[in-house]
Amino acid sequence: MQTKYIIILMKTESKDIHSYTNETANLQEEAKTINKNQKISVADLWKTIEEMCEDNGSGFKAEYEKISKGELHSCDAGKRDENKTKNRYKSTFPYDHSRVKFRMTDMKSDYINANYIKDISGEQRYIATQGPKKKTVADFWTMIWQESIEIIVCLTNLKEEKKEKCAQYWPNCNDKVQSGNFTIRNLEEKTYSNYIKRHLKLQNTIGKEEKDVWMFHYTQWPDHGVPEAINLVVFHRHVQRVFDESVEKSKIAVHCSAGLGRTGTFIALDALYRHGLESGSVNVSEYVTQMRDDRMNMVQGEDQYKMIYTALYESFRGHLRPVTDKLFLSDHQTLNSKHQEDEIKKEQEADDFKTVSYLRITVGLSSVIRDKNNTKEQQSSNHSKYSTIKLKNLHRTMLHLILHQLLCQLRNIDVMCSLTMVNRFTTTLSFFSHSRNPMVLSVPSIHLRTSVKISCIL
Repeated sequence: MQTKYIIILMKTESKDIHSYTNETANLQEEAKTINKNQKISVADLWKTIEEMCEDNGSGFKAEYEKISKGELHSCDAGKRDENKTKNRYKSTFPYDHSRVKFRMTDMKSDYINANYIKDISGEQRYIATQGPKKKTVADFWTMIWQESIEIIVCLTNLKEEKKEKCAQYWPNCNDKVQSGNFTIRNLEEKTYSNYIKRHLKLQNTIGKEEKDVWMFHYTQWPDHGVPEAINLVVFHRHVQRVFDESVEKSKIAVHCSAGLGRTGTFIALDALYRHGLESGSVNVSEYVTQMRDDRMNMVQGEDQYKMIYTALYESFRGHLRPVTDKLFLSDHQTLNSKHQEDEIKKEQEADDFKTVSYLRITVGLSSVIRDKNNTKEQQSSNHSKYSTIKLKNLHRTMLHLILHQLLCQLRNIDVMCSLTMVNRFTTTLSFFSHSRNPMVLSVPSIHLRTSVKISCIL
């Protein structure tokens, strides 16, 4: 028996490329109109966050879903056969209108998976790119040289969940590597609790010219989810300080693996924080929309979108600086002695054996509970409970030793906040800064993300 096949031809209404482009443009204009109404005063930021957190974060979800996504512009260069192998992911391409192009005549191709990203004022301040592949490391350093980049921000590890996320494009400390026309030397590394700062020397082997490059490598971004806002803020503040001290004020190169999610989150934090300091207000949805006009799908998921809000709130709250444990203890000794010298003399005259009757150490950070005695269910449901350690009858001269033990033995401290001492005369002392505002410190070589609040009652 002969099998018969029936072919059905269906006539569909086709749209030309101009119609598609016009529809995309209309959607973007609608999104921009909506986003203009999302401007938030810095003073009202926390109130806005609380409102958006209601109904299981429905406010963040609704606002995030209104932002245009997907391939909004042409990506012809990234889709060419000769360039496909240079892309880390098959569906992530740079837009043609904003992509970085090599201008050097000796380059076989002008292509790299990278885009210029504008700040809120419209200035091209950033380059968002993918984590280099082994075959594109030389291209990466060519871009760094061409664009006079002084700061590289890396937001991924080389491997996560046994998957390669980025090739190691830098040498180990006190070593050097050759990549294309460039020699890269690693002069120094400083390891902090959540990131590594590297001082690299980039030399063009053709002209022998050299440039200093600072690499900030955030190593503790969770495989699933986002880091603590305060940790990202401390990292960002360190990057910001080095940028502000730089001579050229060139663009900052930012990458994760695809150069979309974490990269967009960091760039949004930097751009919005700088704008907020000057204007007194921020508009997160408007800027994320603007970034997505330069590179597809910048900021991925509601968690990263919410992170921008919470990190901005922590940034505007006060000054932060990363310090080593030695500097922390040195500051504590110096400031403690200056503020209390006269008072201690008076107290010693009255009672040479005065002791601290109550020492309370409170462990916690933001709204996240880190008490090891709690179950995960308790930690997620109770956002106001803290773990407390009580030490009674502690002599005042032992305070320094207690602090030292906290740093050297309790290896679960990442950020130390609001360290104050209250005596019977209700005098509040700061061990961090001469200013009235408490200083938040990042302590190196300690890994679990918690904070410690210490108060002493004499």
